[in-house]
Amino acid sequence: MKTRTYQLTIVLMAGMLLLTCHAVAVRPTPANYGNNIVTSTVDAFCIGTFTVNHEMQWQQTSDDRGFGHNPLDGSRVDYTYRENTLGYEGTATYLKDFSMNGGNVQQGIDNLIVNHVIDFENNPNTNGLLHFEEMARMDLWGSAASDPSNPVCIFASGGSNDGAYGGSVTVGSQMDVREVSARMSIGSSSISDSSRTPVNLRYAFDAKGLATDPKDDLATGSARVYSVVDMHIYNATSPGVVGHFQDTQKQSYNGLFDLATTFGYTN
Repeated sequence: MKTRTYQLTIVLMAGMLLLTCHAVAVRPTPANYGNNIVTSTVDAFCIGTFTVNHEMQWQQTSDDRGFGHNPLDGSRVDYTYRENTLGYEGTATYLKDFSMNGGNVQQGIDNLIVNHVIDFENNPNTNGLLHFEEMARMDLWGSAASDPSNPVCIFASGGSNDGAYGGSVTVGSQMDVREVSARMSIGSSSISDSSRTPVNLRYAFDAKGLATDPKDDLATGSARVYSVVDMHIYNATSPGVVGHFQDTQKQSYNGLFDLATTFGYTN
């Protein structure tokens, strides 16, 4: 039988320039950087059943009044991360490195970093399965200047454009597989000591088989990868949306597959 191998590589870079108003990193006061750092490492091997559940939300703002004030005086970022993994009746190797650091304020240093390595093979005599789902979301808001007579979009890095900024970027994936060798990674920077530092969110997903069948090297099951960008610019003097960028991408695979896909948003 002839070996058939399928591989798809998708590279997406999304950027936006609207009314010369650029999204830049949230710049809290130095006192708000703090030393709050969350890190975790998991290195596990399991024959049987295992679960991983992880939920994280991180909020940071340059508005000295704190969260929830309207109108916002400054900038704000919310990070949300979620993972739910279940493997049963199979053999699994699971590696994960996670870090969320709001004090990483130098340009080019990530605030959110997540890396996964997962190998799974079900018991051929049972209906073993690996279920994996992961999502990361970055919400950003920027206000006009506090002086209503001279509204300035803080994301314009000192420019003179009227308006304020708001939006979100979401990335994630889901797998239900009987055999897989998968690598996932997330990187994001949106908190900085410089108002000119751009924000970014990147996601990479790479899944194939364990080469248990000499005829192929393909994962068995289904996978879904997605990214959603939804950004707005508002007019501060006469409220209304004056700029909008939206990009939604979804990829689904079922059967035998070899998939490598990357997403990057920089603004």
